[in-house]
Amino acid sequence: MLSEIQSPEDLKKIPVHRLPELADEIREKIIETVKENGGHLASNLGVVELTIALHYVFFSPSDKIIFDVGHQSYTHKILTGRYGKIDTLRQKDGLSGFSRRSESVHDAVDSGHASSSISQAAGFAQSNVLRAENGRVIAVIGDGAMTGGVAMEGLNFCGQNHLPVIIILNDNEMSIDSSVSPVSRYINHVAVSELYRKLMEEMKRPFKYAHMPFNNLFKDLFNKFDKGIRVLIDYDNIFTQLGFDYIGPIDGHNIEELIYILRNAQKELTKPILLYVKTKKGHGYMPAENEPVRYHGVAPKFYLPKEEKRSYTDVFSAKLCELAEKHEDIVAITAAMETGTGLSIFHKKFPNRFFDVGIAEQHAVTFASTLAYNGLHPVVAIYSTFFMRAADQICQDIAISNAPVILAVDRAGIVGMDGETHNGQFDLSVFRMFPQMTVLVPGDGRELELMLEWAYSQKKAVAIRYPRDEALFLDIEHPDFNEETPFINICDGDDILFIVAGTMLNNVMEAVKAAQEIGVNCAVICLRFVKPLPIDKLLEEIKKYSRVIVVEENISNGSVAQELSLNMLKNKIFVQMEEVCIPDRFIPHGSRKVILEELGFSKEAFLNAITSR
Repeated sequence: MLSEIQSPEDLKKIPVHRLPELADEIREKIIETVKENGGHLASNLGVVELTIALHYVFFSPSDKIIFDVGHQSYTHKILTGRYGKIDTLRQKDGLSGFSRRSESVHDAVDSGHASSSISQAAGFAQSNVLRAENGRVIAVIGDGAMTGGVAMEGLNFCGQNHLPVIIILNDNEMSIDSSVSPVSRYINHVAVSELYRKLMEEMKRPFKYAHMPFNNLFKDLFNKFDKGIRVLIDYDNIFTQLGFDYIGPIDGHNIEELIYILRNAQKELTKPILLYVKTKKGHGYMPAENEPVRYHGVAPKFYLPKEEKRSYTDVFSAKLCELAEKHEDIVAITAAMETGTGLSIFHKKFPNRFFDVGIAEQHAVTFASTLAYNGLHPVVAIYSTFFMRAADQICQDIAISNAPVILAVDRAGIVGMDGETHNGQFDLSVFRMFPQMTVLVPGDGRELELMLEWAYSQKKAVAIRYPRDEALFLDIEHPDFNEETPFINICDGDDILFIVAGTMLNNVMEAVKAAQEIGVNCAVICLRFVKPLPIDKLLEEIKKYSRVIVVEENISNGSVAQELSLNMLKNKIFVQMEEVCIPDRFIPHGSRKVILEELGFSKEAFLNAITSR
């Protein structure tokens, strides 16, 4: 069946009773593809039937179907003409693991971050109203994404403006880790009464006659009666209060029931409707059902035993726990990323000092600031790309007061398979803009440990950024970490100086060693502080050389190289300056290793830079 579906129109030709067979085929294909390429497994297995039902009832692309985050859109891709390319999922030049407008007319938005789908749906619906167009708008959002403030803002706008949107709240009791917030628990509690809906429909019937005596009086009495009935039968909830019709709970794995309810919702779409759908993350694949967190996002060949390499996240996790054993004022905060940021061990050891705030990075940062004001020492661990959503709070609530908060910036630089929306290419530039911020970049695993120790000892805001990569412990001298040692002189050379900010240090050192074999001696500096940048000390080093190459896994705008170049001009230091950085464009998906090689961060590229004149 699956190979015959080239578009949603082909799907509609299949009898409803055969759709469960199609779901099984799709599930097998997703498992097979993710085993080979890696990707988001459990979340996609959970929405197979729901996605089939959506495309069976609605007419994409004139009807807009938006998947929040977009990481659960694999079935959507298969049903919208991309089955023949699904084997290229997350591969370089292949299909993205998220929704991409450049990939298909059926992808209504570019996505990658949570909680934005309702606001996006509002935009489509409002423009349909303004243009008198009839296209439907449907947003699929998980219960975890509802913890994000922007989701609530979108709900409020849709209800306030009576926009004809269908919001499908997919409750699998998970985001990436288990949803822990009262919002998620509340969503799991509310349900609709069919009796209420039928009763209200019958009672509203007389009021359609405008000439009925005392019509307004009766309407007022009815509204009061309506409110009482809602409370009595537990129908009244936050969604109805915001102006939504609320239908649920619905079995998200029963295709016939889903199609029936979606068709009815489609017919009555004159105001916002919220459908509460219950699904099981990992449905149909027992390992993923039993361990949905582990199987949320998996690496290729995840089903084969493999030797686990220690990552920078692991180094951060172990060192933080070691510090927390000694210092009871350390608390850890994350935003629905307990496992990904390595805080699971901290949570087990210090449950009363761990806080998962849900998908609410802005809250996490502001919350941390006042914990710090009150004598605690919070560590906020969030991925680089998600920290960008809290940039204003970092400025207003952390930097201005110089609150002693440690920002642990995980997944900095190129992350690889997740592509444009997840690459951490902006954090250095953003954090370096803020006065009073201290920003550190470890060159290896030992440097990360030293930086965490030093950051705890400070009474000021410190950000430490590190990549999603194997942690290397290099055979170099690690002097005491403080402002007096803002960089490490790894080796001296003749006319070329490398200034390295971050974990590309190993590749540079290998290139320098290879250059020595052909008679070219280069100097290498491992930069520790990128804010404040030790300008005077660096300029003294730069004067000794005729050529300087600055290496940093970040965009050029706002970079270390940019600041150094400006100060070299001010001080009339005319040395050839070059930089190896992430270019001023969004970097598509592909393996981290391949992308870094293409961007010039490999040993071979550095060696070529040394030998080229």
